[in-house]
Amino acid sequence: MKYAAAALLISLSNSQPTKKSIINVLESVGIEADDTDLSNFMSKIEGKDINELVSEGVSKLGSLSVASGGAPAGKVKIEPFANRLIENFQKAFYPFENVSIDEMVIGWRFTHKTYNQSKPKKYHVKTFGLCDSATGYVVNILIYFGKHTSYDASVMDVPDSAIKVFQTLLKPLHGGHHIFADRYYTTKKLINYLLDERKMNYTGTVQKNRVGFPPKFKTLNLEEQESQFFLNKDENIMAVVWRDKKGRNQCLVVSTKADATILEMQNFRGKNTNKPSFIHEYNIWMNGCDKADQALTYYRPFSTKDK
Repeated sequence: MKYAAAALLISLSNSQPTKKSIINVLESVGIEADDTDLSNFMSKIEGKDINELVSEGVSKLGSLSVASGGAPAGKVKIEPFANRLIENFQKAFYPFENVSIDEMVIGWRFTHKTYNQSKPKKYHVKTFGLCDSATGYVVNILIYFGKHTSYDASVMDVPDSAIKVFQTLLKPLHGGHHIFADRYYTTKKLINYLLDERKMNYTGTVQKNRVGFPPKFKTLNLEEQESQFFLNKDENIMAVVWRDKKGRNQCLVVSTKADATILEMQNFRGKNTNKPSFIHEYNIWMNGCDKADQALTYYRPFSTKDK
């Protein structure tokens, strides 16, 4: 680099860099030139125009995959390590049918952290996780770096962020799985993508104003323990609205693998309750990532107590 800098400085005076002129420039600032290295440098630039060399260097820099253009410095440190871990996780275990996708809490000592008041650790590395619902085993993770997030190449140009996240996380899985996720991911486009492209089922809560779902979601007002089912015209997506208790918000869930069965069961207080079957299944199988987060709290390698 020092020989290139000296050569550029000489070129600014409309002079052709020579071995002697480069040595003079370096010595003027107290830098000693190595004869072998300098001779090697001169052989590479001999007969070439300095502007041509600069243009060639710029084009090479543009082709490199590095943390540039504002990418977080921690990305190049954490991602290769995390990807290597995940490769080994996937070799050791293949998940059962039911898996869940959710945001996870990952402890890591670098500056790219986000704030989430709903998490036990408010400041953490924002990470999307794919976990086996039965065991909590972490199958895949996607670390969020804003516009520099490493989504799967096949969906880089897809505008739906949920499809980007799901395709990246589900890449190591075959068809036939049942995915559970919360309302922040649930869209009609995502459900159709999973059914048509990935041959997977989906169950998740949904926001009442999401496009593509029954307009009644916005106006329906049920009594306590009352539920109402909806089925789309293709008969492959079922939705239910259910109110657990009077005064509580209604629960909205959609599923591609469900029926209109009502379960008679007791809650943790021993009170009898009527609950749609796939809401009960959602409560059971959605907690895969929560199991992983819970297991992580038993080990505290990244935690320090506040004084």
